Amino acid sequence: MTTEAGKARRSAPLKTPNPLSDKKVRELSGALNLLLADAFVHLGAHVDVMGLNIGEISPQLIDDTLALYPRLGFKKAFTEALAEVGRKKPFTAIGTGIGDIARRLVPGFEVPNVCDLLLNAPFES
Repeated sequence: MTTEAGKARRSAPLKTPNPLSDKKVRELSGALNLLLADAFVHLGAHVDVMGLNIGEISPQLIDDTLALYPRLGFKKAFTEALAEVGRKKPFTAIGTGIGDIARRLVPGFEVPNVCDLLLNAPFES
């Protein structure tokens, strides 16, 4: 036989002590939201720029997006813009896709590669 008090105890939420203040919880929540937003922008840019993981997105969403925002020469304009960055500021291209683009599109472009820089760093270990 169950009593009303027994039912209430079983259905009441468990109360556990929260070691974090409300302010700290809000700060952590905000930081997590920023990290997630950054991750989504990063992943979205990879799909948009290079088509990476495009199979994870429905073909209908891709078609709808391209109908609203046609690429209109995006590949050429984007690679030319990044090549210009490599041309003007070559050391910003070390270890980045800008370096890959500049090596192909900027005559005489040379910057050290990351492996050479790491192995030749002026430290014993």
